[in-house]
Amino acid sequence: MKPLLTRLAFILTVTCLVSLTTTLVAAQAGDSQIDWSTATPAQIHQHMWESKARSLSDKNLYRQLATAAPLVNTQTNYDVKFYDISIRVNDTTQILWGRIGMTAASTQSGVNQIQIDYYSSMTVDSIIAPSGPLSYTRSGDVVTLTLDRAYDAGEQFSFYFWYHGHPPAGGFQAFTFDTRSDGKPIISSLSEPYLARTWWPCKDRPDDKADSFKIAIECDTSFYCGSNGTLDSIIQRSNNSHIFYYTEHYAMTTYLFSVACSPYTVWHDWYRYNSNKDSMLITHAVYPTWYSYSLTHFNIVPQAIALLAQTYGQYPFITEKYGHSNFDWGGGMEHQTMTSMEAGSFGFSEPVVVHELSHQWWGDMVTCDSWHHIWLNEGFASYSEALYYLNRDGWSHYHSYMNGMAYESGGTIYISDTTNVYIIFGSIVYDKGAWVVHMLRRILGEAGFAAVIQAYYNSPYKFGSATTEQFRDLAEAVSGKDLHPFFQDWIYGTYYPTYLYYWMSEAAPGGGYNTYLVVNQTQTTNPQVFHMPVDFSFDYTLGTPDTLHLDCGARKSLFKFHTPNNVTQIQLDPQGWVLGSEHQNQSLWTFSIITLPSEVSSGTQYVAYTDTLQARTGTSFAWNIASGALPTGFTINNKGIIAGTTSDTGTFTFFAKVRNTSTNAVDSAQYSIHIAPHLILPGDMNLDGTVDISDMSILIDYLFLGGQPPVVKNTADVDASCAIDISDISYMVDFLFFAGPGPKMGCIP
Repeated sequence: MKPLLTRLAFILTVTCLVSLTTTLVAAQAGDSQIDWSTATPAQIHQHMWESKARSLSDKNLYRQLATAAPLVNTQTNYDVKFYDISIRVNDTTQILWGRIGMTAASTQSGVNQIQIDYYSSMTVDSIIAPSGPLSYTRSGDVVTLTLDRAYDAGEQFSFYFWYHGHPPAGGFQAFTFDTRSDGKPIISSLSEPYLARTWWPCKDRPDDKADSFKIAIECDTSFYCGSNGTLDSIIQRSNNSHIFYYTEHYAMTTYLFSVACSPYTVWHDWYRYNSNKDSMLITHAVYPTWYSYSLTHFNIVPQAIALLAQTYGQYPFITEKYGHSNFDWGGGMEHQTMTSMEAGSFGFSEPVVVHELSHQWWGDMVTCDSWHHIWLNEGFASYSEALYYLNRDGWSHYHSYMNGMAYESGGTIYISDTTNVYIIFGSIVYDKGAWVVHMLRRILGEAGFAAVIQAYYNSPYKFGSATTEQFRDLAEAVSGKDLHPFFQDWIYGTYYPTYLYYWMSEAAPGGGYNTYLVVNQTQTTNPQVFHMPVDFSFDYTLGTPDTLHLDCGARKSLFKFHTPNNVTQIQLDPQGWVLGSEHQNQSLWTFSIITLPSEVSSGTQYVAYTDTLQARTGTSFAWNIASGALPTGFTINNKGIIAGTTSDTGTFTFFAKVRNTSTNAVDSAQYSIHIAPHLILPGDMNLDGTVDISDMSILIDYLFLGGQPPVVKNTADVDASCAIDISDISYMVDFLFFAGPGPKMGCIP
């Protein structure tokens, strides 16, 4: 178990990091009556995902959308390039009026129909292309649109989609007409994961980002409206309404398009970069009752952007803005360039602000290709909280914060069932996903991790989408490491490794000490072996302690070290780089094989072989081969000596088993012996690498004095007559003494 001081340090750290008052939390509506000043990172993340999941609590309707199969072409026949969005919201009638312009390119030849996601309860008024009205049909939540002609691959087409309606409400909604706690209206959206289609017609999937958006939102003149990108202008539309014009110049997916309209108090800040030579606007639209509070809590944003940029690269939407809009949904939503945040102390707390900000890199700039891979969004964002404290406060704060989100339950990070919102949004993708990034950092090392992150930031997935495998392959290409086992174990496997380790030290011949360390993985869950390097710290009677990074990617791993000083203590994962390592167990050394597989020597065909396997502790052993096989002619005795001569070649793998005859303790280990082919010369009957008089003696002894035949009979058939006889003696005499022709390799069957 981790030392008590580590746990106390974590509690103190989190208390300092999330410094909010209990009184304020208890007094404000929509804040779950939780004291966030003492919340762990795991509790914070649970509130985040539960808030999203609760808003989609009508599971039947959600499943209807998530499983809606397109009728003709699965939407892969076109690529959206541009959305031109005009929306009019009326908080009195609660009707949404819209006109959505779409420009798209055909991805194949002969495209004359496309499918558009649009919820069945909303009304289609008309769909018009430059050439005139277009015909369409509706089935479920899909509009199948017939284009004005067939388009070849690469050709672009465009149209405007006019619509209106009251977006679905009550347990299944992405667009709400609500009332704040002070009685003022709040109109806002939260479309993740599949719900943009419930309030505007679009191609609603994360892997197809439009290159840009133009956004016009008409609302009551008392409202300020927050949305994506740059606010170009606010134009008076009538005595009662005005229009907010935004442009999003960067690629964006549908679920990140945001509307948040209310009588806000708006204030601005600046992120200054390039040695203060350049600046980017930060806009905060907050409820008036939270304005004073926001000044001392959203003021961390410039520093937070700078601290994350140290590791990730420049803020992705640097020519536009960042900011927040309060809304009455729980938690927060990382809408591109303008996060929507719960109006309560939770929504102003430091870890939450950092979490949603970091999504601008991971989730918005690079988006998970499908909801199966949502950990690439949420795991990176949760990890970013710890990274923020590392870059600001140092390693101890970082490790304490990571310990606060250790996820030790079952399930896989990869989401198989994306029709269940309570599975998509769960602690495993937030917390265990963050630990995957954390562990990957240790595997790659500081320089390697930095290189991978920078490559990811500058990759083809920038302003696009990525899968787990694409991120893995990029990390492999940059680091030169095989990361397939790591990702397979941690993304598709369950739980975590459980280690049992023990060690012993003994004086080594010639001075110093030999230390043996055995590490077993004892978990019974899948996988039964995690391929995860682990840190071990070594303390000595004299000298500086060491930390070794050891590959424990086997059910049982044996390590051997030679040190000048005796080892007094070994500790597994002292800093906490491996999820679940606090469940480590150390036992006393009792009995174990100490011969490493790499210490078993190779042999040569027909050459006498000997090697010895060793075990500690005890004096009387019984060795045998438990499975596999030694080369033919080899045996192992009770002293662990393997000896013999063989005509076999190749690699022979076997499990050697040893029993301490005094205690009946048993151990086993897998070994391999490679037998190389002997380079055989014709006439070299004693296989010593030369042909000389000694070979003649073997031949004479065999033919006339009852001696043993040569090991390889064809070495004696020097005249290649397919028989060993007196003519071979004559041939050898002629070769050795009278410069006759050299021996031939025989042809005896």
